[in-house]
Amino acid sequence: MRENVILDYCRDLFDILENLEGLLKSSEELREDYRQKITDQIARQASILDILVSIGMIVYFMPDKTVFLVI
Repeated sequence: MRENVILDYCRDLFDILENLEGLLKSSEELREDYRQKITDQIARQASILDILVSIGMIVYFMPDKTVFLVI
């Protein structure tokens, strides 16, 4: 009888460890997904800033700025 109690305890412990492993795995997947989203957001912001700086430089170095403002 004592062996059955120990065996049941080991099965319960094994189930708990499997659940913990699943939680850790899903946590790691969420972390990687979040990291990818941050990287994508930084890339988008860098592209927008690049476009704005380029337009600003074109306007600043135009010899006749009034032509750009009329359009």
